[in-house]
Amino acid sequence: MSNSNLSVKQIKQILDAAGVSYADCTERSELLQRLQQTRAGATNKKPSGGGPRSRPRPSPSSSSRPAASSEPPKPNRNAARLGRNPDGSDGGEVGATVRRICSSKDYYDILAVGRSSGDEELKKAYRKLALKLHPDKCKLTGGEEAFKKLSSAYSCLSDASKRSHYDTFGQEQGEGPGGFPGGFPGGFGGAHNIDAEQLFRTMFAQQAAGGGGGDIIGGVMSTCMRNPWVLLPLLFLLSSAWSIFELVLQRPLLIVLPFLVPAEYRKQGLIFAFMLMASGAFS
Repeated sequence: MSNSNLSVKQIKQILDAAGVSYADCTERSELLQRLQQTRAGATNKKPSGGGPRSRPRPSPSSSSRPAASSEPPKPNRNAARLGRNPDGSDGGEVGATVRRICSSKDYYDILAVGRSSGDEELKKAYRKLALKLHPDKCKLTGGEEAFKKLSSAYSCLSDASKRSHYDTFGQEQGEGPGGFPGGFPGGFGGAHNIDAEQLFRTMFAQQAAGGGGGDIIGGVMSTCMRNPWVLLPLLFLLSSAWSIFELVLQRPLLIVLPFLVPAEYRKQGLIFAFMLMASGAFS
C-alpha cells in the first residue's frame, strides 16, 4: 500500500511502532512527510550485500530498553472499578455501557453508531444513552465521565464542519495529535469544554417542543423548562379548573377573547384571561 492511500490513523500506528514522535505534526501532509523520512532512514541503515555481515554490538541504551512491540500493554487498574454500584456490585447493562464508553476514544464507538449515520440516528443514540447515564439517575463509578464523553462525541458529530474534520484527521478541531486534551482519564475530553448538562436539557427540550402533531403536553413541558415561573400560574389554574369550566359554559364568548389579541401575544393573552377567570373577575 502506498503512503498516499494510508489514513491518518494508520500513519500514526506505523510511526508509533517505529518509535517516532509526531507531536509537532498537525496536518496529514506533515504526517506523510514524517513517515517517508522514517522509511528512508530505515532503508539507508540496511547493510549492503556481498560480504559477511557483522553482528552489531548492542548499545547499552538499546539493550536496556525492550522493543515496543514486545512489551505487553499495561492493564488499566481503574477499568475494573468502572460501572459498579456504590456498594461494589456490578452495574449490569448500564455498567457495561459505562465501561465501553470510558475505554473508547472513537466518537462513533461512544455513540454506538456507524460512520454513515445521519442526524436523526445520532440524536436517537444520544438520547437513549443520555437517559441512562445522566448523573441524577446513574450513580455508577465512571458514570459522570461516560456522560461527559457522550456529550463531547455528540457535540462534535452533530456539527457538519467538526464531523468532516474528525472523519478526515481522526481528531476534533483544536486538538493536539496523539490525544484529546481535557479532563477525562487517558487525555480525552474534546477540544472544547462541553456543558454536558446544558446539552442534555437543550436536546430534551427540543424533543418535547417537537412532539408531533402540535403536542400540547410537550409544548407545556418545553415552556416550563425554559421559564420555570410558568409553573405557578399553571398550578393555580389547575386548582381552579372546575370553576373556570363552569364559567366558560355560562359565558361561551369568553373563549373568543384570546383570539382578539395579536398572534405574537396570544399565548400571554390566553394565560391572562384564564387567570382573570380563575380569580372570579367575570363572576
